[in-house]
Amino acid sequence: MLFSQRMGLKPVVKLVQRESIDEDLRNKIWNVLKLEIWDHWGPVPDAYSMHSRSVHAKKIDGLLQVLWFHYFKKPLDTQPSFDRANRGTSYYEVLRTIVLKGEWHEVFDLVESIAQYMPKEWSGAFIEFMNGVLKDENSAYRIVDLRFVETTDENEINSVEEGIESGAKSVRSHLKRALELLTDRKAPDYRNSIKESISAVEAVCQDITGKPGATLGLCLGAIKQRRHIHPAFEQSLIKLYGFTSDSGGIRHAITEEGENPTYADAKFMLVSCSALTNYFRTLLTERA
Repeated sequence: MLFSQRMGLKPVVKLVQRESIDEDLRNKIWNVLKLEIWDHWGPVPDAYSMHSRSVHAKKIDGLLQVLWFHYFKKPLDTQPSFDRANRGTSYYEVLRTIVLKGEWHEVFDLVESIAQYMPKEWSGAFIEFMNGVLKDENSAYRIVDLRFVETTDENEINSVEEGIESGAKSVRSHLKRALELLTDRKAPDYRNSIKESISAVEAVCQDITGKPGATLGLCLGAIKQRRHIHPAFEQSLIKLYGFTSDSGGIRHAITEEGENPTYADAKFMLVSCSALTNYFRTLLTERA
């Protein structure tokens, strides 16, 4: 705690930064990018020394080209030099301006794209560093599976990450798709995100019971034959499934009228269903 915070002259904890980024967070986000990526780039000394460039520098060149192609969507022959000596016109300054002066969502779009296109062997340390900064500055967002997710609870992040990383292929597929639909900042699809989340629970139950295509109710019956499930817990699962299946719920034709799910609904279902897939995955691997 700083002196000014101990004296009550500066707040100890910031308000949650939702749909906003203050100057402190902008600076820290840029510093993570600079330390983890950009500082490893170096200019080519002359036309005859391409071989002298580091492996990191060559990989950064590749990342920059992919960003120009997919993120900026500009002709490749208009890509500027990354050399920081060219103040005001360099690729470096283009990126720096977005992070330090762009709209909050533009900053997250850029960082998310960098995380997705950067070499995989770099992404783990980069995301850990970036999430630490987001947490320290009380941001409402974290990077989960290479996408920004709104959350204020680290346990929620851990639950979703475990489901995506440790589940069976079909489970991971449903959870990843649910996350994509939830976090699409241009056109979020909460209804289909919820469908994918509950489908992940069905998928894990089908996998552990060996009953492909079975409903959640039938799978629970098979699980009960092997492990005890408290009746109240079973009923809560059935009711949760029913919420997504009844005539006014989620799992019906998009053209039909029904309830319009919110971000909160879809987020709750993703976190809850991720936790359930983790629970069922470990339930039958433990000793009865």
